[in-house]
Amino acid sequence: MQTMLYSVVFWSAWIIIPVIVEIIPSLGGVILLVRRRIQRLALSPKPRGLAEERADFGQAFRKELVEVGKSIGRLRSWANAEAVDQKEAL
Repeated sequence: MQTMLYSVVFWSAWIIIPVIVEIIPSLGGVILLVRRRIQRLALSPKPRGLAEERADFGQAFRKELVEVGKSIGRLRSWANAEAVDQKEAL
């Protein structure tokens, strides 16, 4: 009888401790994030459509590609200049 009691206590602790330590705080975090999102939407002056958000993302992505392209272009020109210098040294 006592071993069964110990078993019940062990398994209940096995279930209750992770619920208290992990699941309840994560649910609290989700609730806070949802509350912040609702507050931000309530304070937003005008609703934005999905097309506008995609356009903004597209512009930012293209700008980033241009910046990366410039860096790659500079790197290629430097590498080509080094290759020419090495050929001339031979």
